[in-house]
Amino acid sequence: MIRQLGFHNDPAEQEERHLALQTVTQAALARLEELKLEGAASIETIEHLRAYYEKKLGVLTQDTEEARQHQRQRRSTLQQLSHDIHQALIGLRNSGVIDDGVFHSVEHDLDLEDERLRGR
Repeated sequence: MIRQLGFHNDPAEQEERHLALQTVTQAALARLEELKLEGAASIETIEHLRAYYEKKLGVLTQDTEEARQHQRQRRSTLQQLSHDIHQALIGLRNSGVIDDGVFHSVEHDLDLEDERLRGR
């Protein structure tokens, strides 16, 4: 359960994960360049994704302690934001603005978005 929450303390595993993320991010950037040359996606889409992956790579290639600090801040901010959004959704359901079906549907969408933002 601790591992699922993202709290693990094995330095070797963290370094291995860091290397894997750096490698797949570089691969994504290389593939985006290929897609651009192939004309397989719009320039706007390519540029949007490139900016995302370049920012991600920039964080990954920062000094290790700086990168860890950035990740801790990001995780903390995302946890707080996720909690606040969920509370707002509960408020809508409890006040009768939305029913349980809509609540669960939106909750599912928010959970998926949360997972995507956390990079899992």
